Parts: sequence; structure tokens; C-alpha cells
Amino acid sequence: YTNILAILAIVREAQARGAEVLYLIRPPRGVAEVLRSRFRVSVERPARGLGLLSLMHRLLGRMRFLLRVCEAKLASRYYYRRPHQKMDVALQGFWDWSVFPDEASFGQLRDRYFGKLPDELRKRGKRVGHWCWYDSWNRPGRSRRHHKEVLTPLQTREDVLILQSLLTLREVIAAVLDFRALLVILSIAWKRVFKDVFVRHGLNFYPLFRLPLVSGCMGSEMPQCRLFERAAARAQAETRPQLMICFLEHFPPSRAIYAGLQGGDTRSWAMQHASYNLGKTFVALHPYKEFAPQEDGQSVPHPDRVCVMGELGERLFRGCGYEQDQVLLTGSARFDHVHLPKDGAKSPATATRNRGCVNVLIATSLPARTDFLLAEASVAACKGLEDRISLRLRQHPFDQIEKQRGYSRIAPWLEMSCNTLEEDFAWADLILISQSTVGEEAFLAGKPVWQLRLPHPDQSALVEVAAIPRFYTVPELHKALNILVSTDETVQPSARAIEDVYRGLFQTTNERPSTAIAGAICMEFR
Repeated sequence: YTNILAILAIVREAQARGAEVLYLIRPPRGVAEVLRSRFRVSVERPARGLGLLSLMHRLLGRMRFLLRVCEAKLASRYYYRRPHQKMDVALQGFWDWSVFPDEASFGQLRDRYFGKLPDELRKRGKRVGHWCWYDSWNRPGRSRRHHKEVLTPLQTREDVLILQSLLTLREVIAAVLDFRALLVILSIAWKRVFKDVFVRHGLNFYPLFRLPLVSGCMGSEMPQCRLFERAAARAQAETRPQLMICFLEHFPPSRAIYAGLQGGDTRSWAMQHASYNLGKTFVALHPYKEFAPQEDGQSVPHPDRVCVMGELGERLFRGCGYEQDQVLLTGSARFDHVHLPKDGAKSPATATRNRGCVNVLIATSLPARTDFLLAEASVAACKGLEDRISLRLRQHPFDQIEKQRGYSRIAPWLEMSCNTLEEDFAWADLILISQSTVGEEAFLAGKPVWQLRLPHPDQSALVEVAAIPRFYTVPELHKALNILVSTDETVQPSARAIEDVYRGLFQTTNERPSTAIAGAICMEFR
């Protein structure tokens, strides 16, 4: 996606200047080949030798997936007892990183995304459970643990169904060793009629897609989706819910679950799990291909309804083809804690600090290799201001920015946050983001938020509903920070701007999202 945008920008600039020859320095793989279909191209330091290595890495990833699913299947056989309780509402989960035992309350579960929604539904008399894909390898902040330790809390529960327990080892092995899709791609990948499908605006974009098409068929995504679909169909037959809700709206695992429910009595909803903007491709769908009947009869699996976050979320999901009654403006249960400040109207436009030091909270997002640039640029922008500025890094819970190459160079200038979000907000005078939703919550808390634009598509939803300072280079950011420490003043968001962000990115009322979603479910399924 980024490379396509770069190519279109280069073509527009070349046309404006009447250029016929392009000189490229270290272009990404495939970019030079695409541009050669329209210009004479000279390349310095082309990308080399990564194609075969990338394919081997994808194949090894497929084999690792096979080992992990077999391991999970065997672990569930020895340490897990499958419940037989029927459900009215089933919630998507991953045990134990999206759903896991609550250490503060014995016998209770915590749901990282659905939050209090299960409790709200139970108050209304609904039987609620989780369909969980067992994934003990990805819980943030936890080292590898024995499967017995991870699964033991489920032995007395009747509301968590591990999806791998519904699969056989033969099915798992057959799905992972099924390379028919790869054979189809290889049989047509070199044909002229297939390559011509990628011609647009006088450019042949096929070189950008050649390697991803092959590597996509070699990776673990296809067998994973096939197993998700099969397990979801069996979970539906076993628990008979009226409704299944996914928090990964259009992600492939959720698509597979929707496919597994097709033809059954269970309806499917999605809950928006994070704020999106026009630059994110999660909802950049083709309305006709997504919703209209297709010639081959294979419509794209999608949810029947979507619970969206704010007015921007409503516009995005409506724009990709959902009808008005399919989009519910409820907010996301993940953000029950976010509310419109009652004293927002009393917040002063400017806050003055007397201590002569500025605390800057750097909030990164995924992927770590991209937002590492934010941390690196922030340290560079503070050169010469180290005695006036304190930097604290708050990384995404699934991030491992400290493992990025070059982190050791900037580590002495950064404090890695181990605090709660509220504690970090209380400490910070300024929040610096590229796209993190931490910036949106900070804005609602009355904190000034700045954005450093990285050389990638802008994925910050905040900048689409609020005017915040934006910087494109390290010198620009350095100049602004220098002015900030010299004046000891920061401009806080106005009460009107805070309300606009709340309505645009979170919800349009003060009703808790979990309450609103539970009410909508009970209205639909009495």
C-alpha cells in the first residue's frame, strides 16, 4: 500500500517536471520494475537476495504454526475439560491474551476487549461464553508457561470453549500441508493475461504483488483461517448461540468465523476494537465485492452488524458498504473507562509550569519497527535540551521496541514506562504520537498532543477530528520543543475540541458502551 502511494507520487511529480528518466536510490522491492513500465529508470543499490529468504521464512512460519496447533490440541486433551453449556451470546477470544484469569479477583475472567459486556449481558438474563483460540504464546509481559498452568483455570468453567479441542490432529495436519492455493498461483503467475490484470494508469503493478502472492500461499494464514472456520462451525453446533460477536472486525480470523456461521441460525456482529481513520485499510473495502452477489456465488464473509466507535467510525463503516441499520453507534466496550470530562468547560486554554522542565510522554503503536522511528526522532529532537526535557516511552502492550536494532543508542535518554495510563498522564506535560490511540485518550484528559508524521500513510484518527500540532522533520520538532521549554507554556485542548473528539472517535452519548451494546443485543434477541 505504501509503495503504491510512493509510485503514484513519483509519477505525478515526474509528469509535472516533464521527466523521462528516473534515478532511484535503494528503492523497495518491485518499485523500480513498476516504474520501468513507463519511464527509463536507473537504480543505485537495488534490493537484492531477500526474495528466497522471505519465502523460506514464510514456510518455516507455516511449520511453526503446525507445531503450535498440535501442541495446543494435545494440551487441551490433557489439561482442559470441554464445557457443554449452551450460550445465548458467544464472544470471540484468544486464551490467554485477550481473555485470561483476573489476578485481582479469584475465579473471575478479564476480557481485554469486551470488558464489562459479559457482565452487562448476564444482568439481562443472557448466557454468555467465549469461543477462544488457545494462544499462550502472545500474552504481553508473560514469559512462556507450561500448558497445565495456562489451562487449569478452565477446568471448572462452563463458559470458555477452546476451539482447538473441536479439531482433530488429522484435520490440523491436512490443513497445514494443503498447498493447492500455491499451485494455483504458480500455474498462472507467469502468464501474460494474469500480469495484465495489474495494469493501471499505464503502469504494471504486478512486480509489487508477485512475491506477496506466492509468500501468502506459503505462510500460515490460509490454514489458520480454514481451521478457524471449521472450529467455528462446530462451536456453533455445540453451543447454539443466537449471536456471535467478534472484536477483530474484518481481520482474517474473524472472517473465517463469519464463514463458519454461514447457513446456520447464529447471527454475527462485530465490535470496533480501536479507532480508525481514512488512512487505515481495515475498513477500506469494496462495497460491491463485499456485499453484492458474486458470479461464482462466493460472497465475502462479513458480520451482519457492526458496533462502531463515534461518528468517524460510523462514516467509515457506512462508506465501505454497510447499510444504515447495520451500523450501531454504541462505542466499544474496550473503552468503557473513557468519558467526557465533567469539568472540561472549566479547563484553562493554557497551563503554566514553574519547574523549568517539560515531561514528554512518547506513545508508540504497532508495528514496533515503524514507531521506533518516533522514539529515535524524539531523542534526536531533544539534542541540546536534555536538561530541560524528560522523555518517557509508553509502548503498545504487544510491542517490543527494545528489541529493535538501534534501541541501545537511544535507551540512555528514555525512561520505559511501567505505570498505568492515568499515572503517565498525570506525569506528562505533553504527549507525542505518530498514530497511537493513547493520544486520543490524552486529548480527552485535557493534555496537549503533538504528532510526528512518519514516512508512512497517516493512521492517526485524532488528526481527522481535531487540529493538533504536526511535525514532519526532526528540526521542526526541535524548534517547537525549544520554544516550549523557553516559554514554560502548553496549550491545552478547549472544551469544544474535547467534545468533538469524544463524539467523533468514541461515542455520541455518555452511556457506557458495554451498556449500549448489551441493550442493542437484548432489543434484537429478546
